[in-house]
Amino acid sequence: MDLDWKTLAAELRQARNARMLTMVELADRADVSRSTLHSLEQGDARGRIPSSLGKVEAALGWPPGQAMKILKGERLHSGELAGVNASEIERSISYAALAVADDMTAAQIKELARRAIEDLRHRGII
Repeated sequence: MDLDWKTLAAELRQARNARMLTMVELADRADVSRSTLHSLEQGDARGRIPSSLGKVEAALGWPPGQAMKILKGERLHSGELAGVNASEIERSISYAALAVADDMTAAQIKELARRAIEDLRHRGII
């Protein structure tokens, strides 16, 4: 069975970046070495599935088996690739809005987040 390590690598990076984690932070959360995480994010082909993959999967909040689905090229549901749900995105947008525009009202921030989520859904990202 051919496994798609490059696609998994891209999805791992995307999920880590979506959570605004450094490689060191994710490695610490997953209790794996930075070099192990680096290797996974580089898409280095392997002869076997490393046990560290499940730890990284859990640290990203992915459901068990998500990484194997990606490796096998199985079609994932919309929004499943980065393992980020709409409420996490909405919360991040709200925090970002507060950080850059302290004069926005709660209603304006909520509307900004709603429109961003709507756009992401329209584009099939979530």
